[in-house]
Amino acid sequence: MGDGHPSYLALLRTGELAARAEAAAARLARCTLCPRACGVDRRGDARGFCRTGRRAVVTRAVPHLGEEPPVSGRRGSGQNLFTPCNLSPL
Repeated sequence: MGDGHPSYLALLRTGELAARAEAAAARLARCTLCPRACGVDRRGDARGFCRTGRRAVVTRAVPHLGEEPPVSGRRGSGQNLFTPCNLSPL
């Protein structure tokens, strides 16, 4: 937005935030959210390779300042870590 307000507020006003949330929830029907793409139906809390059900738990959400400016901008990008996902080597 560039006006100092979080960009998600504009998404909320237009209804786009709700649409994105609905699309994300639909992807839980055949989970491909991580590189394992195990295809488990997480809507009913079934657990695939990551052992995460319908609701992932955020263990850390912080600014990430270690990327190149074209990737992270002047103020950094975000880093979100979830549990219990272990993303073991493929």
